Order: sequence, then structure tokens, then C-alpha cells
Amino acid sequence: MEETVLKFTTKDVTIELQGSEEFVERQIRFFKHYLVTGQSAPEEAAPPGAGKPNLATFFEGRASRSGRGAIQEALLLFGYYLQDVEGQPEFSIEQIGGCFGVVGRPLPKNLHHAVGTLKRKHKWFEEGSKRGYYRLSEKGRKLVRPEAK
Repeated sequence: MEETVLKFTTKDVTIELQGSEEFVERQIRFFKHYLVTGQSAPEEAAPPGAGKPNLATFFEGRASRSGRGAIQEALLLFGYYLQDVEGQPEFSIEQIGGCFGVVGRPLPKNLHHAVGTLKRKHKWFEEGSKRGYYRLSEKGRKLVRPEAK
């Protein structure tokens, strides 16, 4: 199987994607509004996602745990952001993994296991419509703290 590789580096963030062309294109669509071209938009045009916080700002205002609980909290916040802020009906493990890079956090050693724990043990995530996709449960949604002031 032929693989496509894309590496994008800015001053603060490096995004490297490798996989099938379909996978890479799907991730590019997800990250597109996080990437800045350096050109300013016309004054009268609102930028895409206007009024919504970006993931880094959203995460910064809510993340408070350290140590082992920090990974679980990050997964919960990423799921909440993707579903409730971005408006996606469900999210994939790949999207959750990409969120770690956006906020500058290292991926957990076993992302699939960590997400599975939130689904099976904590009941913060629910199964999505197909394998590898999830939704935030009502229990998980209630745990997301309002933005710190």
C-alpha cells in the first residue's frame, strides 16, 4: 500500500501525517482551520470559525489536572471540543490524537487503550456509528468545566 506523508511546521507546532491518501486528506480537512496562511482576511469577511474558540484556547481555559489524570482530562476536553464546539456528531481516534499536537501535549503511550478506558470504565465516551468513532456521553459532557477566568 502506498503511503502519503505530509509534514507541516510552524514556529510553535509540527504536524506530521502519514498514511493512505484518504487518511491524510481527512486530517488536512480537520486541521485546515488551525493552519494560518499569514495573509489577513478582508475586514468585512469573518474568518472561518469566527466566534468559536480555537482548540488551544479552549483547552488552556479548562485543563487543570496533572499527572495521570491529565491524559484522561485532555481526552475528555478534546472529545467535548470536537463534538460540542466544532459541531461534529462524532469523532475518531485519529482526530483525538491530532488534538494532542495542536495543544503541544505528547500522545499517550497507547491512545486506543486510553480512549477505551474512558468508554468502558468511566463511561465518558460512547460508541459512534462505526468502528473507531466515538461520541461524548452525557456523563462526560457534565464533567467539562466552564472556562477558567
